[in-house]
Amino acid sequence: MTVGAPVAVGGASTKTWTVPITVAGTHDGIVQASIIAGVVNTSLTDSSAASTSTDNQVRYDNIAPTVAINQATGQADPTTVSPIHFTAVFSEAIDPTTFVAGDVTLNAAAIAAGASVTGITPSAGNTTFDVVVGGLTADATVTATIAAGVAADLAGNVNTVSTSTDNSVGFNIPLTVHVGQANGVLDPAIPRSIRPMRRRSTSPRPSASRSIRHLSFPLT
Repeated sequence: MTVGAPVAVGGASTKTWTVPITVAGTHDGIVQASIIAGVVNTSLTDSSAASTSTDNQVRYDNIAPTVAINQATGQADPTTVSPIHFTAVFSEAIDPTTFVAGDVTLNAAAIAAGASVTGITPSAGNTTFDVVVGGLTADATVTATIAAGVAADLAGNVNTVSTSTDNSVGFNIPLTVHVGQANGVLDPAIPRSIRPMRRRSTSPRPSASRSIRHLSFPLT
């Protein structure tokens, strides 16, 4: 960091001066300016007291935030449940308005199966985000990535491309089972144990002119 020569504001006899400060390289931190006692003299050779301030600090940040995206903790893989959750973690707080659903890239196979990013929710501190993927209508492996330059930190620095250790989740459409009545089954069916029964007559064999009576038991 280099402090440049003070520049008078309004002429040589002014009480207001601008002090340029140049920061070289990449840094993320606080620049604070103060003036120690005795370094400034008036025309009467009076020495100055130490400076006072109400706001003498500036946050300087020219480092791009990094981001990692992976399947969320507790996310089943493979799964039959939609939506699917991923977690994006930035190296520093970002402006949450700059990171939206369209900033997350899904693989072509997942998009063909109907997948889309349906929501992004920040945690406290705006470093960790829950990325929700839904809409799947077919089996697919869902892979999520974040391109460079889509989200910005509070100083306006945009992110680098995402890294991952496990950013894919397999999705399978749940199996469905249909149980129906088999062909040829009576409805309602009569249990074999309570079907009508025939009873033999114990009377003498009837003559040709008499018919055998059949007895049946009513169902209860």
